[in-house]
Amino acid sequence: MAQRPIMNCYVIGDSADVAKTVTEYNVYAFADIVGDFCGVHLTEEYAKNTRFKKRIAQGTVSVGLPSTATGYMAAKAPQA
Repeated sequence: MAQRPIMNCYVIGDSADVAKTVTEYNVYAFADIVGDFCGVHLTEEYAKNTRFKKRIAQGTVSVGLPSTATGYMAAKAPQA
């Protein structure tokens, strides 16, 4: 059985940065993928009557961004 490499390539304070402009296409594509067609995401008129006053991206779009940063960090790991 092969041994797993020791993950000593990380130190306290390591970081990864991700920048993403969430576009209208992203919001509609995400809605199509997950089925979240809530008006606050897709309909300006609906969103005007919410506490946000304008359309917003689905919350899980922003939750997914740390996954990208984690992928950048994983790329630093030694290859087995």
